[in-house]
Amino acid sequence: MVAMLADALKRFSPFSELDAAGLAAAAAHARLIELPARRWLVRLGRPLNRHLYLVSGEVRAVDETGRTRNVKGGIYRAGDSLAIETRAATTVLSVDLAPLQFLWSPATLPEPEVADVANWLERLLASPLVQAMPAVTWQRLLRGAGERRLAAGERLRPEDAVYIVQSGAVERDGSMYQTGEFFGEDIAFAGDGVVPGASAYLAVRATRLLVLPGEVVRELLVGYPLTAPPNAQLVDLDQMPLAALRPYAEGLRKDQPVGVRGGRAGERAYALIALTRLGFAAAPAEKTQA
Repeated sequence: MVAMLADALKRFSPFSELDAAGLAAAAAHARLIELPARRWLVRLGRPLNRHLYLVSGEVRAVDETGRTRNVKGGIYRAGDSLAIETRAATTVLSVDLAPLQFLWSPATLPEPEVADVANWLERLLASPLVQAMPAVTWQRLLRGAGERRLAAGERLRPEDAVYIVQSGAVERDGSMYQTGEFFGEDIAFAGDGVVPGASAYLAVRATRLLVLPGEVVRELLVGYPLTAPPNAQLVDLDQMPLAALRPYAEGLRKDQPVGVRGGRAGERAYALIALTRLGFAAAPAEKTQA
């Protein structure tokens, strides 16, 4: 079913620009609807919070002024003031785009300080570490995602989760996280759970967050036996604390991959993300690697 939905999605914009992992993620929020002729897909005054795409058949759209038109492709956007009726046996894709905006946002984020984050996301999504993950892992990640809204001035006590800023901005200890950026991996990965006494984040304006459970993201990054190549530079977390990772990385070559081994699963995931942020191609290393 996932493969069938992904194949159907890639016929339409904006899904046509996604890679296999992105299509699998979108498929987790899509379903096929089949209806006979003369049935209402959408009624006026009853807007949907999903997008609709015409796979086969024929539909007629009527706007709030009574004007009618035949439509193809993307036939309905969430919140449109349209009524849509099938004119023949019809198959439609229904997709919830709200939790999927981060799949496209890296390519459109305008702020220079966010560009580094966009590059980091692109590198991570293009890396063998992520591309080798089964589609079901992406589905579990996105199904488990929640949303959190903060009013300006509201504080967020970090929990075992990674947060992606969909809109707005939050600040903690002098660090600002804005649209397209993420935070929370210090607790979700390094701490393997809630860290008592961790300082709270402050919403500097109204903010919307995508919340990814820590246990699910840890599985995404370290739950599969991918290994760094034999020529990889090594980071052994049994031999160094995480606090020493950044200074140690300053002595590594960015034109060679980095293998991470040792430590707890959460620590290895944190190190993989931290090294990828710094521009390295990082992957788990076998314990026996010299």
